[in-house]
Amino acid sequence: MWCKDCSRETENEQCELCGQATEQDIPVEIYWCSECKVPIIKFANSIDKSSCTLCNGRSRYMCADLRPVFPEERLLLEIISAKPMEYKDKSVWASNNRYYIDGNPKAITKNYYAKHSAEYVLRLLNKT
Repeated sequence: MWCKDCSRETENEQCELCGQATEQDIPVEIYWCSECKVPIIKFANSIDKSSCTLCNGRSRYMCADLRPVFPEERLLLEIISAKPMEYKDKSVWASNNRYYIDGNPKAITKNYYAKHSAEYVLRLLNKT
């Protein structure tokens, strides 16, 4: 069982410290290994959170939730924030309005989308 308020594991359905109801599952956190260039999933109560499970190198915290960015979304991201195909050989992941390119965060606000018209995006898509 897991207490969200105290961020600790317990065996009870109610936390002994704060009295709040506990959850069944221990949450996970996502870490990034710069050597392997992959996200690493760790439990929140894991002792070795800052170590990569693949190469034993040092990893750093990324976020609590992460999803893959498929080529079509990556291309749109490139068009609105960089240049087409710039992230082609990079590991690109997303969490809310933030993209992680090789582990480095890049916040995408509505200004990025408002900067270019649909016609502009379509013209660049047709060029690639």
